Amino acid sequence: MWSFRAMARSLRIHRRTNRKFSSTSRLSVERRGIYYPNEKIKSMDDFCKYASPEEKAHLVMIQAEYVKLCKSNIANMPELTDQEWLIHMNYDSRKGREKHLRLLQVKKDIQETKKQKRQPQTEPQYDPTNFFQELFWMSEKKIIQNRVARATMLEDPILVDLGYADTLYYNEIIDVARHLFLSIGDINRSALNHMPTFNVIFCNVKPSVEENEILKTLRRLLTEDCSMSKLPVTLTDKSYLDLFPKRDLVYLSPDAEQYYHPAEGIPVIAGLIHKTTKDKLALHRAYKEKIKVRRLPIDLIDKLTVPRLPINHIIQYVAALRFTRDLEIARKALPKRIISGPAAKGKNISKIL
Repeated sequence: MWSFRAMARSLRIHRRTNRKFSSTSRLSVERRGIYYPNEKIKSMDDFCKYASPEEKAHLVMIQAEYVKLCKSNIANMPELTDQEWLIHMNYDSRKGREKHLRLLQVKKDIQETKKQKRQPQTEPQYDPTNFFQELFWMSEKKIIQNRVARATMLEDPILVDLGYADTLYYNEIIDVARHLFLSIGDINRSALNHMPTFNVIFCNVKPSVEENEILKTLRRLLTEDCSMSKLPVTLTDKSYLDLFPKRDLVYLSPDAEQYYHPAEGIPVIAGLIHKTTKDKLALHRAYKEKIKVRRLPIDLIDKLTVPRLPINHIIQYVAALRFTRDLEIARKALPKRIISGPAAKGKNISKIL
């Protein structure tokens, strides 16, 4: 009996020593460190020349998976170009790759419907309304540029920390880039609104503005008319500690205990999504750099359906809270779909007012 217990105990110890643990609370899954296209591999010809045997085997596996999906007739699988194959290899999971294929199919369906609506005109027709539309759009762009430039000099900034690109998975990088893309539209609309224009700074862009994976994905979402140099935001690889004194900064995190008040300082928003909230990365970074950590006072009024707000919604809420200093008015900046109901009774609203 004793020998059986000793053997079972030794087996448990052997299993514990061979188990791999992650430095965070996330499951131990290897994250891909190379994303395509990059400086070395920009096409499939470059991939065949410079890719490692492991990456080539990964491509063969993904192509076999693609053929299997096409034969299953679950959905109309789109035909991928060389650039789309390179981006398709960045997804680590099968669900992520299937989601990417569905997204490509939706985009191609939209392009086909647009082509069908276009009818070739044999004779050029003069439409006087086009002149006034172009004149209106040109004046609107000038107004936005002037007010954004004025906001960079007069309004208090809202900082977005993009220094988490090395800790995110590829699907998380895409989600963060989409949130930044939506925030660009919110900044343009704020320039035409009665509220102050947003002054947003994308800081801590590592390793650089050209090589940051989040900004690379953001470039693919932008149209040809809107380049990175024309964005209504400030891009810098400097840290927020190099831009402003430490005592004037407030790091926003849903894991903080105290609530944020606009008079405490300049808010810093982490470039993360709700999937990484459990890791408390923003909280650890703020404690490491000895910066004040606060949480948004949304739960004093409402209950949220998500553990972490998207970056564009945080920017809208913080801007409305700083301008009005009223929780009831600031909550209107959030969409109704993320609010599940009123907050629990007993919370003291006067602690931040």
